[in-house]
Parts: sequence; structure tokens; C-alpha cells
Amino acid sequence: EDKVLKVTNFENLVTVVRATSTMICDEAAGHIETPKWTLPPLQFKDWEPDPSEKLKHCEGDCDDDDECEGELVCFQRHGFTSVSGCAGLGKVQADYCYDTRNPELSPLKEIEDTFGQGTLQGSLGPCEGDCDTDSECTEGLACFQRDDKVSVPNCFGEGKAKWDYCHLPELSDIGLEPQEHPAKGLGRCQGDCDKDSECAQGLKCFQRDGNETVEGCYGKGVEKWDYCYKPTEEDKKRENKKQARH
Repeated sequence: EDKVLKVTNFENLVTVVRATSTMICDEAAGHIETPKWTLPPLQFKDWEPDPSEKLKHCEGDCDDDDECEGELVCFQRHGFTSVSGCAGLGKVQADYCYDTRNPELSPLKEIEDTFGQGTLQGSLGPCEGDCDTDSECTEGLACFQRDDKVSVPNCFGEGKAKWDYCHLPELSDIGLEPQEHPAKGLGRCQGDCDKDSECAQGLKCFQRDGNETVEGCYGKGVEKWDYCYKPTEEDKKRENKKQARH
């Protein structure tokens, strides 16, 4: 089912949306229609590394760039992290080759004097860091939390270890046990969470029985997996009323 995200900052957001879906952008109405999965699907090949046979775009499992065809790069991930320029979940923990030359992808960029600052207030664009919370990203983007150099969806490059980067809020499965979650907690649209305390500050764990839509996130994610989301003011009011009754 298609979702419509209302935004005001088209210049930054459109760049990222194009990397993952076909879209129709109507600036007058302020709507971006997405996603329609028309990208090549992730394909897992049961193979042994062979210098004469390289993995093509969206194929895996790769261990390093040398196993990818031509100038393709191996997208390293935890769990089911979305692979830039490819559709689907693929196989858990498997890494896939992707094309960093895609003009719609942005390189990870470190903005000077931002690491651990937490005071940027909406100034970081797509694939820019370091962010600590969503509020430091421009409207429509989320802060992708990580403790290592796991690839950031819709961006390319390794970036700096433990730096977090702004990206389109797409369901992303980093596949870690709760005790291994990023130190600051799972970011918006990241899973799998079991309770609110596993999410970053200001976020809650959205519990699912199947593939229910996670508020404010794109994609289906893994069936029955739960994801951190940012509650709306209406959600907060309902929660306050519920707590008052008890």
C-alpha cells in the first residue's frame, strides 16, 4: 500500500527518495508518493568466491569489494539493513554488491565539530553526520544510529566509526540482540526492539503481529519484528490519558 509523506524540504528529501523508489513529486501540494518497488531485488547466490565470477548489482553474499563486479562495492550490513539501490530484505546477515555511482545516492559526509554535540537542530542533510537525534536532521529525515561502520541505507561510503548519519526513515533491521544495540538505543525505524527502553530518547517500540505499518516509516520490514518510532503529539495525549486512568 502506498504511503504519502508531507514535507516542506524537497531539495534534500527528493534526493534520497529517488534512491529507493519510483516517485511522483507535486511541490504545489507538498506530497511525495512512495514507495513503488521498481528497483532490482536482492538475490542471494549459493556460491564460493571465484576470481573468474563476480557478483552483480544487488547480488550476495559478498565479503569484500573484490568479490563484486567492476566498480561495485560490497554493502556491509547487520540483519536486514536496507541495501542502497536494491529492493527487498534479502537473506539475514548477508551482504550485497551495489553501485555507488548511482547519481541519486549521496556520500557519507562528516560535518566538522558535530560529533556528540547534540545541538544542531535540523541542520544536517541526507547522509550527513554526526547526529544524535532526529531533531538534528532536516525535516523528513531520521538519525541512523550505529556503533561501528555498518552501511547507512541510501548513502554510500563507510563514514567514521560510531558516527551516526541522517537518512530517509526506512524500516531497517540491524539484527542485533538487545544487549548489542547501539549505545544510544535504536534509532527511528530501526529494529528489532522488544520494549521502549531499547529505543533512543524520545522514541517508542512499535509492537507488531505481522507487517503492520509503522508510523512515520517506509517499507514492510521483517514480519513480526518491532521497530522504534517517534510518537505524535496525539499518541502522547492518548498515552497520558491511559496512564491517568491507572
